[in-house]
Amino acid sequence: MLQHSAAQETLSGVALPPASALRHKAEVRLFPNGELVCAAGEQRFAAHIHELRISEALGNIPRSVEFANGWSFTADNQAALNEWLKKHRTEGWISRLESNRKAIVLAVLVTLIFGYWMLNDGIPAISHSIAKALPESVGRYVGEKTLALLDDGAYFSESEVAEDRRVKLKALMSEIAMEHAGSGNPEPNLIFRQWQGQPNAFALADGTIILTDSMVGLAEDDSELESVLRHEMGHLYYHDVMTQLVQASIMSILVAYLVGDIAGVGDLLASTAALGISMGYSRQAEIRADEFAAKGMHRRHGTIEGMLRIYERFSAIQPDVASWLSSHPDTRHRVEHIKALHGQP
Repeated sequence: MLQHSAAQETLSGVALPPASALRHKAEVRLFPNGELVCAAGEQRFAAHIHELRISEALGNIPRSVEFANGWSFTADNQAALNEWLKKHRTEGWISRLESNRKAIVLAVLVTLIFGYWMLNDGIPAISHSIAKALPESVGRYVGEKTLALLDDGAYFSESEVAEDRRVKLKALMSEIAMEHAGSGNPEPNLIFRQWQGQPNAFALADGTIILTDSMVGLAEDDSELESVLRHEMGHLYYHDVMTQLVQASIMSILVAYLVGDIAGVGDLLASTAALGISMGYSRQAEIRADEFAAKGMHRRHGTIEGMLRIYERFSAIQPDVASWLSSHPDTRHRVEHIKALHGQP
């Protein structure tokens, strides 16, 4: 039985029974020794401050006091309740933080720094880990679905590259793939499409590599096309294709997971790939794919001249002309990087 001292303060407010939204007019008596007595209708209950669950003070949100029996009380005069609580308990860290301007500024700075890191490093790293962990069936489904969407829409039309030319380039693709057999990546499959007269090349999640007719026509020799194929092979080798799609879709995937509907994730990734077919990879991914291609060209031919020629030709294309470079930016910088990597002027 609590022993109440004479000096006390009475506060009016509302009380809620356990597991109920029914509000009752109530009042509490606050005692200097930390005891509190609540009266709500015919209900009477008392407790010491250390036996109560007290919500944190957040801005203008009224704080509530919850008793062991499940009843909770919210005072009309929050200032008086807070003053009494300060005398008898240590405020939680949230309340202390809210009243400390330096801490608020520090928290904002930490949040901004963390947000910047997440956008530039955290989410890409998470996306890359997810992409590597996804089963092969996911990449196959997304790749097939993406190609179907592109073929059925206004993107692609049937290729007019001669059959003997296709056979020769497919053989070249197979030779490149053999160099990286056993890497755990999907086996590349070279196909040809027309894309509104635009020179382009890109990889899909299932290992499909697409060359447009204009890309084939612009290359002066097979060594130039080989460097393009090796660059796209590099994106497959480093899982850049799925990483890009996962990164672009990660927020939608999280929302789908939270609402309990993840059945459409595959369609979501495929749609992202189809609608964002010209989205660039990160600068780091492009440089890495360039290095992958350059090393392969130097290993096979002893030179990277074919790669430099086609890169420099594309860098001279007018900005308003869509091309392979429209989805692979900073080409002049990349040309200089490749030259420096292999000691060329």
